[in-house]
Amino acid sequence: MNRLIWIAAAICTSLPASAQVVDPACFGVVPGTIAIRPSAPTNTEPIAVAVAAANFLGQSTVAQINGNVIDVTMTGVSFGLQPPPFCGVVIVGPLTSGNYQVSYYLIRDGGAAQLQATLAFTVADI
Repeated sequence: MNRLIWIAAAICTSLPASAQVVDPACFGVVPGTIAIRPSAPTNTEPIAVAVAAANFLGQSTVAQINGNVIDVTMTGVSFGLQPPPFCGVVIVGPLTSGNYQVSYYLIRDGGAAQLQATLAFTVADI
């Protein structure tokens, strides 16, 4: 068993610098963007909202819902090395049917929240 772990570690550490391991929970979200799953949500299911940042080590990711506006804030510190992007996921809902706007804010190194991206989506009624 230990041999298998060492082989896996060697493969992961020998990836080229441009290769990125995508966390399946993050849906391949790119730094500075927002992704939701399911991509066409209904009013009967929770929604996962993923955000990502480069050169960053996240400490928390939280969502605040006010009507049809969802603010997602990821807080953390700068990370000097260039690891794969850090991803944060929050679960919201189920939400009532209607149109929603997600805004993604990043707080880096204790600074002010900076708007990174927005995403509009619709929750269908079943």
